[in-house]
Amino acid sequence: MKEILDTSLTDAQVDNFITIASAMVDDLDTNTTLTDARLILIEQWLTAHIIASTRERMGKSEKLGDAQITYLGEFGKGLDSTPYGQMAAQLDTSGTLRALGKKKITLKAITSFE
Repeated sequence: MKEILDTSLTDAQVDNFITIASAMVDDLDTNTTLTDARLILIEQWLTAHIIASTRERMGKSEKLGDAQITYLGEFGKGLDSTPYGQMAAQLDTSGTLRALGKKKITLKAITSFE
């Protein structure tokens, strides 16, 4: 995973994030026909996304005088908030990863108001 994301986190800290990503990928495994090799790739990119969304947020711009940093991505944008999440979503050709956590709705059409 550290080949994807350059991080200062210890291996033990990274392992905690891998555990989270692994649980999410386990949901994919039961709902799709993705290969084991594809699931491993998704887990790696998803781990990088989770780290980049929390502990190692990616800087978009920095300033030295009066120290300022603007972070890349926005909270609430899900997988689209980091390049790592975008790659994880692309690797999941079933679309299941993007659908996790989204509410399902039922829509009924009324043909007449009379």
